[in-house]
Amino acid sequence: MTAKSFLSSAILFFLSVLFFSFAHPGFVFPSGFALFGWFSYIPVFMLIRRSSVRSAILWGAAYGFFRFFVLLFWLFGYNQAGLLGISLAMAGETALIFLLCAFLQKEIPAFSWLLMPQVMLLFEFLRTTGELGFSYGVIGYSQWQVIPLIASARFFGVWGISFVIMLFGSVVADWLFSHNVRQLRSFSLRDTKKVFFFIAIFFFLILCGLFPRSAPENKKSLSIALIQPNSDPWKDGVDAYQDELNELIRLTDTALKEHPETQLVVWSETAFVPDIVRHYTERKDASRYRLSKKLLSYIDKKNCGFVLGNNHQERTAAGENEYNSALFFEPKKNVIPPRPVVYNKMRLVPFSEQIPYPRLLSPFARLFGEDSHYWARGEELTVFEADDIRFCTPICFEDTFPQHVKKMRKAGADLIVNLSNDSWSHSLACQNQHLSMAVFRSVENNVPTIRSTASGQTCVIDSHGRITAMAEPFTATYLFATVKIGEK
Repeated sequence: MTAKSFLSSAILFFLSVLFFSFAHPGFVFPSGFALFGWFSYIPVFMLIRRSSVRSAILWGAAYGFFRFFVLLFWLFGYNQAGLLGISLAMAGETALIFLLCAFLQKEIPAFSWLLMPQVMLLFEFLRTTGELGFSYGVIGYSQWQVIPLIASARFFGVWGISFVIMLFGSVVADWLFSHNVRQLRSFSLRDTKKVFFFIAIFFFLILCGLFPRSAPENKKSLSIALIQPNSDPWKDGVDAYQDELNELIRLTDTALKEHPETQLVVWSETAFVPDIVRHYTERKDASRYRLSKKLLSYIDKKNCGFVLGNNHQERTAAGENEYNSALFFEPKKNVIPPRPVVYNKMRLVPFSEQIPYPRLLSPFARLFGEDSHYWARGEELTVFEADDIRFCTPICFEDTFPQHVKKMRKAGADLIVNLSNDSWSHSLACQNQHLSMAVFRSVENNVPTIRSTASGQTCVIDSHGRITAMAEPFTATYLFATVKIGEK
């Protein structure tokens, strides 16, 4: 490879990483810039086309590493090992993708423009599955604010949008690579067919999004107060828990005073840390018992239901398990003594909440530091009911998995209530990356989503993926909304 050829490839590599990072919420555009997503794969496919099979592996590894290192920059202040580990894993994956695409370009050049996007889409999908599933960085999510486009997710999920973006990049790259500077305005019949194929796929997605939605059987509404305490995630101990509970009560009292019609109060993931049921019933730790009693006494005096995140323990035949859970209390019914309806988180964050494939990967656990807290995996879906409205509670990371939320919807949920805590990141970009995926869950399942978070983005998302209300991030506040269920 000549110096000139290397420089050209390096420029394409730089543009690939730059456009990809600009498309998603990041340090330059906190909400992302969707247009960059459409250009992000043009330099990728041009880089593959000008590379040998061997050099494609190296460029692919570099591209995979740096695009995720930049995308997940907010992990640096929390877990450098995690950021490095994900980036290296993505380097290996993308090296394989580039290898396969370079092989297709060499062996099946006439159809490589169509096959390469399919290879990339397949790997993008596989990356989000299994115990190591990780949904951040899916290019389709960069379009989360383009409502006419994301409407197609009802039929194809985020994958239809990812494919059309990759196909656009491949068609444009194929045209640019096949013409020199003097021929850029020329079009062959072969070029025209590819452009029309892309246009047909694009408008097919748009038309699918316009397809009439099924009429609701019953229209209902639920008035909800979402509490955002903006507490410090690094504080621990009884005194810190007391302060956090006082703040949650203060914000809840304010919300209920200003909106007495509230039917449901929602606190975020692990909003109250001590195990409420265990400490109240066993009373082995006096200080934690008093905190649990104070909380339960407070809830029992109200006239609305409460959903809150909690470190919950359950005894099984195999022993005692600790879960990251959502608890649902109804005053005068199941509060004192505490008998909440419980959902235990089923999709756990790899290396932060669980060790995936423990026999193989347990030796790597210590690399991720002492901040990792390992939970037991929940085994059953739970659908709650408040005032005749059934809802599910995917907890934080869980709402990044389409199939998991779809199972909850099929179990009867008419509303998604997400409890999240991204406050450890201290990053608006991190919170918006998470939000961009939550938007798609509403569209895919044709139901509204409400998000109660520790520090942001606490919001209401309608079934079209539109954010209709949002609390100010990194602020102790609440958000009140009346969510309409069953609207077209």
